[in-house]
Formats: sequence, structure tokens, C-alpha cells
Amino acid sequence: MKQHQDELLAEARKALYQHGYEDMVPIGDGGFATIYKVKNRQYQEEFAVKLIDLALDDTKTLPESFRAEIRALLNLFHPHVIKIFDHFTSATLLYIILEYCPGGSLKDVIDRAGCIRPPIIYELCRQILDALHFCHLHEVAHRDVKPSNILIDKYGRAKLADFGLAQHFQNQQLSNIFGGSLPYLAPEILEMKPYDPMKADVWALGITFYEMASGRLPWETTTPEQLLIDIKSGPFKVPANFSPLFVSALRAMLEVNPKARCTLPEVMAMPIFQKPRQTQQQSRLARTSEFQPQTSKKMKKLTPSMLTVKSATARKSCAFSKKRLTSVIQTFEGQEYANSDGFDESNLPLDI
Repeated sequence: MKQHQDELLAEARKALYQHGYEDMVPIGDGGFATIYKVKNRQYQEEFAVKLIDLALDDTKTLPESFRAEIRALLNLFHPHVIKIFDHFTSATLLYIILEYCPGGSLKDVIDRAGCIRPPIIYELCRQILDALHFCHLHEVAHRDVKPSNILIDKYGRAKLADFGLAQHFQNQQLSNIFGGSLPYLAPEILEMKPYDPMKADVWALGITFYEMASGRLPWETTTPEQLLIDIKSGPFKVPANFSPLFVSALRAMLEVNPKARCTLPEVMAMPIFQKPRQTQQQSRLARTSEFQPQTSKKMKKLTPSMLTVKSATARKSCAFSKKRLTSVIQTFEGQEYANSDGFDESNLPLDI
């Protein structure tokens, strides 16, 4: 086993170096994929690479699963959806180059801090809602929304990630694909009947919001069998520090009957998830040139795929400097964040 792993690492280092990446550092592991942080030699920027061992796939369906993830990410260009920059293969490995999020996942933040408090939690909720709504508008259901699949970038912003179970659907099309993470599965999925994947995403997001605010799942259970019963029964305990508006939103999202469950646009319209009004001072700052992105028309036309460098010849002819690449990445976000304070878990009010 160790010999096989050493051989895979040697293969990965060689292939990544040929594509301009080095300094592999493991940062995550799950299923068929291992995540490494790498540095691009030319740009001197850090990226994440998802390594998939195709040799482990007995059913020969694994490549298509990850290619579906690649297709989804290439079509989902949004500030709060993880960005893909390149993908390629070697003898036994598939590589997906993604933006690097040094803040880890929301699950990491919850484990570290216990929970996420206002006002940070509401801003993160808005960002995740925007990302998931964008996916739905482009007829993609995520189907695996949970804290470990939401990453935090270096500015403290949420990034919806891991589209390995994502499903493309048409309006009002029901799904008969069953899978995901048990604690976040909607009751209708557990019934093994055709279901609305968008409504199932709303349920999973409700569980995620509850866990962000409390640090635990809505149900106190110790066995999978009891968890199945609890999910289907519906009622959950409400911590005393949850605000009435937040509780109202959770109850609407965690309605057992999918037909009575709120839609994502309805969640976004709830008062608890509205952006606070800017003060006069904030409005003045927002209008000053210092806080406006300075982006040329040429830079606005760039996309992540245009940063892909396929060969040594292309790499030599590519004129991107570190400063320019950084500007491009910031342009993708739609705003320069040089003045951002980033994510801070401390000194926040206790009431949700």
C-alpha cells in the first residue's frame, strides 16, 4: 500500500511540475480524492489541487462523476462558488486545479469556535444563499450542501464547493438519484421517492444554518436509525439564544413536507437575511475611488480558463505577472479587497 502511495505521489509531482505547479502540501482527504495545496511557479500564487486516483474505481464511473463536477464549475462563475482554473490527467490520476481557501471549511470554523456568531453568521448565510441561488438559476442542484463543503477564503468569504454530487435539471424536474450525507438529507430523499432537488437543497441549507449557529445538528441522537426517525418527524429543539426571526427562517426551511417548504428566493427575502442598511459614512466610503475596483475593459474579459497554461511553450509566452494575476483573481470577485479585515471569530455578540 505504501509503495503504491509513493508511486502515486511521484506521478503527481511530475505531472504537476510539468503544468507549472510545485510544493505539494496535503490539506484534505475524502473518498476517492485527496486535496493538496500547490504553488504556481510562474504566478507565485497558491492553488488547491484535487487528486483523484482513477485506479480505485472498480465501476469505471468515477471519471464521469468528477467530469460532471468540472462541467458544473466551468459554468458557475460566481463570487461565492469555488473557481476552477485547470484540469488534466496523468497515467492513473485526474487533477482539478481550484482556488485555494486558507480559511478551511465552515466545519473547521465551527469545530474551532464552537459556533459562528452575529453579525458574521448572517453575512455568511447571505453569501451561501446567493451562491446556491445562482446554481439553481443555472439549473444545477448541489445535492451535498453541508458545512464541510463550504470553504472560507483569505478574506473571510464563503465559497460553495465540492460539486461531486451536483445534478443538472430542468425546471420542476424531479430527481430519482439518491445519495448525500445522512444528517443533511431531506425527509423525501429518505423515502426513496422522486423529489425536487432544489427543495432538498433548501433543507440541507437549513441544517447547515442551524449547525453554524449552534455548533451541532438539530437532533440529539446517537444512532443512524434514530437519526432517520428524527429527520422524518421534523420537530427540533431551538436554543434560547436564537432570535425569533432566525427560528422562523429555520422552521420554514426545515418543513418536512417539501410542498410546504419555502423556496430559496423566499428564504433570501426573509428579514433576517437582508443586508443591514449602510450608514452615511459607509455610503461615502463606498463612493470614493479608493474603494472602487480599478479594472480595465481588457481585464474584465478574462476568465479562469484563460489562465490555464497547457504547455511549456505557452507558459513562456504567457505574460501574466504576479501582480497582474492577483488583479485578475480579484476581478473575478467583482471587487478589490485590499482593505478587507477578513474573518474574525472573536468579540461578537452571543445572541443569534
